[in-house]
Amino acid sequence: KDLGIDMAALETFRYEDPRPAADRLIAKLVARRVVLVATPSTTEPYEPSPDELAMLSPDQLQRYQQFVRERPPWFPPLSAMPAWNDAHRRFERDFVAAGGRLLIGADASDFGVVPGYANHAAMIALVRAGFTPLQVIRFATADAAAFLGAGDSIGTITPGRVADLLIVKGAPDQRIEDIRNIAYVFKEGRAYDPANLRESAKGQLGLH
Repeated sequence: KDLGIDMAALETFRYEDPRPAADRLIAKLVARRVVLVATPSTTEPYEPSPDELAMLSPDQLQRYQQFVRERPPWFPPLSAMPAWNDAHRRFERDFVAAGGRLLIGADASDFGVVPGYANHAAMIALVRAGFTPLQVIRFATADAAAFLGAGDSIGTITPGRVADLLIVKGAPDQRIEDIRNIAYVFKEGRAYDPANLRESAKGQLGLH
């Protein structure tokens, strides 16, 4: 209310309402080659796992717990979240269909979001929103590397490129949730146990 937001309007928000404006915005973004980064939307039913929250430093964990207890006034009401989330994902689908470039990202740890965990959550959310698993995997790998100007060294598995790899159990190209089943992490050709990596990072996010 203090921000001038009509909370009642949020209850009935639908993507179709501002659709002409959204179409014009998408056309401008695509024409100017603006890249969008999809994250786990704060309007999705995203709840960090205990393992994920264990990565937060004490002060960051406290901020997250306060956020859960005292939802900010600018947050849409719980009843409006499904419509807002649908709008976010439909905008991304329309953006890609119009020729836009979409990548995968995390978000601020204020909401208990941890890079890596959150990237996987965003990938899963995008598949549930209508993208194919292979599309989403490319957003997070080859497309991201190309955007960073590093497509000739990372982003794809090719002889001579940097051997930074995640080895997962399953078939994420068919079932995207398998992206979370990490068996090994390779950094420049050297293998690491993901459980040991997570253990070494506990309580560290936000300290540096």
